[in-house]
Amino acid sequence: MAALSEEQWRRLCQVVGLAELSADARFDSLHKRLNNADTLIPLLQSKFAEQPRSHWVAALNAQKIPAGPVFSHTDLRHEPQVQEMGLLPTMQHPVAGSIQTVGLPVEFHGSPASIRLPAPLHGQHTEEILQELGYAADKIPALQDAQVVRQWRASQ
Repeated sequence: MAALSEEQWRRLCQVVGLAELSADARFDSLHKRLNNADTLIPLLQSKFAEQPRSHWVAALNAQKIPAGPVFSHTDLRHEPQVQEMGLLPTMQHPVAGSIQTVGLPVEFHGSPASIRLPAPLHGQHTEEILQELGYAADKIPALQDAQVVRQWRASQ
C-alpha cells in the first residue's frame, strides 16, 4: 500500500484504527514518516496482523488508498489472473526436465511473443558468444582448456 499524500495518510490512519497517528508530529509529513519508519512500521504491522490480507486490501481500496496483495510464489501460482494469462508456463529443460518458468506479462497486438527455450545452462552458449565477439572458432578450445571460459557439456 502507498499513502503518499497527507490526505491518504489521514485516511489510512482512520482505516487501521490509529487516527491519533495522523496528528503525531513524528509522522505528519511523508519525509517524517520515512525518517521514523523504524517506529511507524511496527505500529502498522501490528494492526495489519489483526485481519487477513483480503480485508485490508478491500478496506484500503474503498478509501482510495492504493493497495494490493503481495503474493508468495506459492500463492501466485494459484491466482486466477496468473493462470488466465498463462504467466507461469511449463516447458522442458535439458537437465531439469519439466519446469515452470515465468511467462511474458505483456502482449502486443500483431506481434505475439512466447517463451521458446528454457534459460541456458552455465556456459551453454560460450562458443557462439565468443565467435560473435570475433574469436576464431579454432582458438576457443584453448581458452576452454585454460579455463578462461567455461565449456558446456550435456552431461553437466
